Amino acid sequence: MSNILIMAALAVLLMVVVLLKHKLAGRGGRPPIEPDTSWERLAAQYGADELTGKEVFEKIGGKVGRGYAGVGGDDRGLILWHPGHRGARIPWGDLMLIPGSYMDLPAFRIETVKTADITIVIPRRYEELLRERAGALWPGVSNRTAPDEPGAEE
Repeated sequence: MSNILIMAALAVLLMVVVLLKHKLAGRGGRPPIEPDTSWERLAAQYGADELTGKEVFEKIGGKVGRGYAGVGGDDRGLILWHPGHRGARIPWGDLMLIPGSYMDLPAFRIETVKTADITIVIPRRYEELLRERAGALWPGVSNRTAPDEPGAEE
């Protein structure tokens, strides 16, 4: 019988905590998470309506903002694609590849002047294939390192 009373008391306590949390959130508690508009902003700069999932090497190969991207490339640029969003083709000349890591695997952080506020990451395992597609337009790799890389610049 005492176990039942303890469990009931814990359930009531949990309900009180949840109610207080909701009440505090309504009074300036944690702000709601802002929607991630990275894909929309990327498409506004580099959108390519004709792209489909057929142009990518791997459907979930990279990261754009908080979403995942299919990664591909052709002679015109790096291709990023995600179902339900407009595809993007970033011209090779607009890219800077910065070595780093993502989920403890070697990766490039992609920087462009137009997308400096958008996190774009692609695995380095695509480097040779992308280099072949880009040919002489391959942007090369920066001598800087991404902030998450060991020995990164402060």
